Amino acid sequence: MDKPGKMSKEELENFLSAEVASAITYLDSNISNRREQIIRYLQLDMWDLPSMRGHSAVVDGTVGNQISLMMPGLMRLMTSGPYIGSYSPAGADDEEFADLATEYVNNVVLRKDNRAESIIYDWGMDGLTQILGVVKGYWQEDIEETKQSFEGLTDDELARAFMQVQADPEQEITAHTMDDALTHSITITKTVNSSKVVVDNIPPEEFIVSANARNMQDAVLRSHRSYKRAGDLRERFGAKVDELPSYDPLYLTQERMNRGQVWQGARDIDDDTEMREIAVHEGIIRCAYDGKGIKEWYFVAAGNNDVVEILEVEEYDDQIQFYTFCPQPLPHTILGRCPGDDLVQMQRIKTSIVRQTIDNLNQANAPQRLVFSDGLAKGGLEALINRIPGGIVLGKKLPTGVPPVQELATPFFAQHSLPMLTYFDEEAEKRTGVSRASMGLDPDAINNQTATGAAIAQSAAMGKIEMIGKIWAVGGMRDMFTGILRILKKYQDFPRQVKIRGQMTTVDPRQWGNFKDWDVNVNTGLGTGSQQKDQATLMAIIGKQEMILQTLGPNNPLVSLGQYAHALRQFIGASGINDRDEYFNDVPRDFKVPPPPPQQDPKMMEVQAKTQQAMAEFKLKTQQSQVEAQRKNAEAQMNAQFKAQEAQFNADLARAIATQKADLEERKERAKTEQEVIKMERESALAIERMEREFALKWDELEKEAALELIAIRAKSASGQGIIPNG
Repeated sequence: MDKPGKMSKEELENFLSAEVASAITYLDSNISNRREQIIRYLQLDMWDLPSMRGHSAVVDGTVGNQISLMMPGLMRLMTSGPYIGSYSPAGADDEEFADLATEYVNNVVLRKDNRAESIIYDWGMDGLTQILGVVKGYWQEDIEETKQSFEGLTDDELARAFMQVQADPEQEITAHTMDDALTHSITITKTVNSSKVVVDNIPPEEFIVSANARNMQDAVLRSHRSYKRAGDLRERFGAKVDELPSYDPLYLTQERMNRGQVWQGARDIDDDTEMREIAVHEGIIRCAYDGKGIKEWYFVAAGNNDVVEILEVEEYDDQIQFYTFCPQPLPHTILGRCPGDDLVQMQRIKTSIVRQTIDNLNQANAPQRLVFSDGLAKGGLEALINRIPGGIVLGKKLPTGVPPVQELATPFFAQHSLPMLTYFDEEAEKRTGVSRASMGLDPDAINNQTATGAAIAQSAAMGKIEMIGKIWAVGGMRDMFTGILRILKKYQDFPRQVKIRGQMTTVDPRQWGNFKDWDVNVNTGLGTGSQQKDQATLMAIIGKQEMILQTLGPNNPLVSLGQYAHALRQFIGASGINDRDEYFNDVPRDFKVPPPPPQQDPKMMEVQAKTQQAMAEFKLKTQQSQVEAQRKNAEAQMNAQFKAQEAQFNADLARAIATQKADLEERKERAKTEQEVIKMERESALAIERMEREFALKWDELEKEAALELIAIRAKSASGQGIIPNG
């Protein structure tokens, strides 16, 4: 058998047109009417139960009331914790990255870049009232460039500007010129990459899915059909947009009417090439387009219900994703049921009963009057049929013995309506699982119950909410977190500076690419009861943890300090405080306290003590020997120095005396008389004697200093004060 070849563009368009037509036909014939009825009942527009003139037109609000009771519990279930969902690491090596991804996706991607709580609210409302809530995820490129020009820069100023630009990876010098005065002109371009993951709700009627699909993975077609202006499409697809057909005004009119939007009437806009609206399909289709087997392809096409023209097609690589939520799924089909389906019948019945009750009260309190005027006059039959309270019915002929005017009494049966209303209230509560008593909205109802009965009622109600929440968590929510992670790994190819846990952190999903097996946990553990119940439960857990930690120590096999810190942070969150880092740090759950050093054997400790004492004594003896050797060396150096000083001193004295004698001999030769010679000899002798005395005094001082130095050396040696100076 020959292998199928590649599909042509025309074949792909025909295949896509057939799938779109089949899906839209199924939605129009089976789903659209149900959605329309629920939405109009939610808006108190009961067009299918008109009231006759003169009768009550009151509308019961069962659909809106019951849905409004369900939404707070679901919102608290899904969004009360710090993390809507978390990533579970596959091993110890990726635990840090999984924690970072959890923080980044929850607090930056969902809550900062996208309005997480608002998106989840709309998602839940669509699911509860429109059978299927749909959220779309995709990567949005957003790169902004700003330019600044600087003129007349000197060489130094240019160098400083160049250094500043090099320090900022977002800046670049894109132009540089130099004039005759040798000054510089530059242009600095700053490129800011603000691309991000976009998560957005789409109206359920705009989501087109294969009619025979059992689940999202098996669906051949998943598409978002929206309506774009031709001018917006031309920027992306060029002139071929002019050949695309405009939308079907009647079809779009009905959709807008279903949503309660006012339609101002179709207008001819085909001539306005920029403002005319075109039906655009953007989605995923499974087919063998390239002839290499069946796989998914991303496409953008334009057209109406059954004819589409492909504008773009490429192999699917997470360009767009759809996450769905059906609160009451039916086996083997994507589109099941929703609480709105169960409530429209209750609202219709209760509206009819309330209207009849009010009409009966009005007619009993203000009965009609029968007036005979020769039988029924013109309009009398209509008056009898409409039965306007206090109205007059004209007659034509007055029977004999009958008063001309008489009351048409209406029996009062309204007291029988109230039990019926109560019955259908209870039926609506059974279908949704919530009631005013169980939600704490009716004090009288609670006062008439025992504590056990109230607890059972609330538990049953929250069980229904919890079941819907679990379906939402393991389906749409889990798919959303898995999809966001895939989009980040694929398209965020740059590091991003964000604030996480009070600190600026660099997040680069390219580092997560090696980890393929991360699982997703949607945190719905808390929120299933009241805030006080959650706090009481956490306090009991914390008390048990503290007791175990005190009894078994911080490194016991049952509770770690990280788990204890996690419980404390959960308690802060259950109290309604978002910034938990202000009170308790986020400790890793496997954190272990370093164990104390092991105790040694007493015999070994005794041996070590004796060894240390012997080593200390040996060290002391060694130091004493060193000090004694240093003392002897210092004394020897001192003696040698003293002898050298003595020799130098004697030599200096001998030279001085010799000099004095030589000077005397020279003066004698120049003397003229004997008396002058005698005088000079006497003066010379006195000078020599004075020098000897001075030298003797100096020598005495040197001897004393040497003696004191020796005493100091011996004293330091005796006290063991380390190294002795050499003098």
